[in-house]
Amino acid sequence: IKDGMIRFIGIDGRRMGLRQEKIGICGEYDFVISGKAIGEAIKIINNDDEDVEIFVNKKLASFSIDGYTLVSRLLEGEFMNFEKVVKKEYSQQLVIKTREIIDIIERISIVINDRFATPVKCQIDKNLINFSCSSSLGRATDIYEIELEGKEFEIGVNPQYLLDALRACEADSVRMKFNGGGAGFIIEPIESDSFMYMIMPIILK
Repeated sequence: IKDGMIRFIGIDGRRMGLRQEKIGICGEYDFVISGKAIGEAIKIINNDDEDVEIFVNKKLASFSIDGYTLVSRLLEGEFMNFEKVVKKEYSQQLVIKTREIIDIIERISIVINDRFATPVKCQIDKNLINFSCSSSLGRATDIYEIELEGKEFEIGVNPQYLLDALRACEADSVRMKFNGGGAGFIIEPIESDSFMYMIMPIILK
């Protein structure tokens, strides 16, 4: 909590998610809690308008929701400095319609064998993204029209990571920002800073 904003950040080594909103609280506070505990708290919430009271001390956090109280031990140690991980400038960017890309990834993912981390190859040209995926089950391709700002490039993407991020976006269209195919890329809203997702690429062989 800082500057009247509450910010949630989750990191698992291959991707990062950030969600923030304005709240009526002054001062600065931060704590680290397991994602499982947050998930359990969310299950108790019955509707989007329900108030959630969060109490924190040096070792514990509790969530009071609709007459229930969930208590969890805080995690020790310093959280990763995520602001240093996220680049300030990107050499390529484009805008996509969220639902259309979800549909494409779902279609071509039918050839993915779940036992392997099979990437979706994205060949990003000035006016098209060529999606392709190959596995022992077969090969699938699809295309999507875009307007790319910057040089053409290709990148390998974990399809499940991309689907998770796009499904969590509360926007019909989002901006994607890249620094070529070897660096993490960003998904963010076009007209706000309410969320941000960063996904590391899969190196294409």
